[in-house]
Amino acid sequence: MRDKFPFLNNEFDLVFANLSIHYFSDEDTRKLMLEIKRILKEDGLFIGSVNGIEGLKVIGNETKEIEYHFYEYKDKLIRLFDISDIKKYLADFNIIKIDERETIRFKHKKNYIVFIGKK
Repeated sequence: MRDKFPFLNNEFDLVFANLSIHYFSDEDTRKLMLEIKRILKEDGLFIGSVNGIEGLKVIGNETKEIEYHFYEYKDKLIRLFDISDIKKYLADFNIIKIDERETIRFKHKKNYIVFIGKK
């Protein structure tokens, strides 16, 4: 997802990203948002979910912060988001919804954020 998508401009009504955009640096995340906007039709929706920053409570002792809210964890890179991060990355969209949620996964609380942005 770091490369330009092989799609035309304004091709899709909807882009759905479920826990898939949290592996990138700030620069790459910003580029990804621009690519998603590029391929969406006018009034198209970008719907997604991302790992919340509360997850740091579970993995915190085993992480190394590379940049703000971006960590190395067990030889993987992971971005954890808060509401202000979502607003920043969706700044070029009309934000329809941002909602923090929590579930239990692998016997741990998992915080995540769902969002809807409109082009």
